[in-house]
Amino acid sequence: MLLFNAHGNADRERECVETLLERRVDGIIFTTAVQGKNVSLAIDAGVRAVEIERRLCSAASAVVVDNHAAAAEAMRHLVGLGHRRIGFVGDTMRGAAAASRVGLGFVTSQHRLNGYRQALAAAEVCHDPALVRRGPHGPANAEALTGELLELPNRPSAIFAASDTQAMGVLAAAERYGIGVPRPGAGRDQMSGDGSWL
Repeated sequence: MLLFNAHGNADRERECVETLLERRVDGIIFTTAVQGKNVSLAIDAGVRAVEIERRLCSAASAVVVDNHAAAAEAMRHLVGLGHRRIGFVGDTMRGAAAASRVGLGFVTSQHRLNGYRQALAAAEVCHDPALVRRGPHGPANAEALTGELLELPNRPSAIFAASDTQAMGVLAAAERYGIGVPRPGAGRDQMSGDGSWL
């Protein structure tokens, strides 16, 4: 097994694919592809390709998630636990600026934000834009964004993180602020000592 990281750069991704083809690999898994023509490069060479998270090349197999529906389901769970002030921490690492470089913006975080908003509307919970924080991808940035939410006079009782990387930052901020994060399945009766939890 050979691993390469294109760091979101289409030219680097092409170089990685070319290197893998030179080494005569049996298949390539793109998690996630930056540019569809790089996936096509593998397929045109007779190498099987699978795209994870988003599909850019119709000729490749793909394993994708309905990010909008998944976020809405997670939000319904939080609302079902009694939360009404739910924060959102997402990223904009591959937004409009990067789209001009790679030809396609990274939309997963936006789809999850849309699901977040839709679930709040469906539950008749007022959406407070002050509870939404987006910034560069990474746990350190997510921690800073979460800190902003936790400094609000009426801070959220739960936070939806748009990715596992963002969740690491949310958890680090919760620990820094002394806020207990309940185990999976815990209800509102299981809060930290100061009555706060995420």
